[in-house]
Amino acid sequence: MSTIGGRGQTMMTLTDLFCVYNRARGIDMVSPADLRKACELFAVKGYPLRLEKFPSGVLVVQAAEGDGPSLTTLLATYPNGLAAPDLAQAMGLSVALARDKLRAAEAAGEVCRDDSLEGLRFFPNKFKDS
Repeated sequence: MSTIGGRGQTMMTLTDLFCVYNRARGIDMVSPADLRKACELFAVKGYPLRLEKFPSGVLVVQAAEGDGPSLTTLLATYPNGLAAPDLAQAMGLSVALARDKLRAAEAAGEVCRDDSLEGLRFFPNKFKDS
């Protein structure tokens, strides 16, 4: 599986990637626009990474072959629902990025949410196949 930024992550925001990349380069930095254009060419050049935009507008670079365990697999291990911090810990993401990933899955109809006093938790969407 491909990793991004030399940190063993399979998903990273474009902003974080910009910081990590330029920190590694030292004085020969690239502009945010150049990095974005390069990331948009990943699929064209056949690299094992892709640029994706979440519904919130956040741009992420992630491994093309997947980003670790699927949400379906993770949801099966959390009978009381999956919260953003749970997903963040399981996939090595920031909580904000995990929240965006769950909301994108909700928008795609893959998961349902339960917003209660205990917090926002997500469950498999058992209605989509009905």
